Amino acid sequence: MEDDYTRRPEGTVTTRAQGEGAIEGVASDYQVDSPFSTQFRFSRFDAVTAAPRNASGLAGRLLPHVNFQGADLDGGEGAQSPYGCHLACVKHPTCLAFTFITANVPRTDRHGHRRCWLKGAGYRKGEGVSMGTVSGIPIKKPR
Repeated sequence: MEDDYTRRPEGTVTTRAQGEGAIEGVASDYQVDSPFSTQFRFSRFDAVTAAPRNASGLAGRLLPHVNFQGADLDGGEGAQSPYGCHLACVKHPTCLAFTFITANVPRTDRHGHRRCWLKGAGYRKGEGVSMGTVSGIPIKKPR
């Protein structure tokens, strides 16, 4: 979903993406008490020094209802969420993408739910909408 940056008559713009996958935490961690407040969970406004941000945990854009197929790799066992699956992919030396099955749905019941599938070279996007799946491609692989 793309955001509409058209200004409203009162001068405001409302977005929906909320930094999807490119921020630490979730959007609510960035809410402030007033328009001029600088205090929120990850604020560095008053900091004298600050360590660099750890970008390895950023998930990139997650793609709901998309199922990447083929080129399965070992290593996704134990991931309990799409974000956990992303992290397993980031840590895997040959993982290029992932699909997390969120629920038992037709055609995936044999795989169960809450299952992470890491994908190597040669994976492909499945046809149509795949309810109960979330896929993604890590935005940066650490060296």
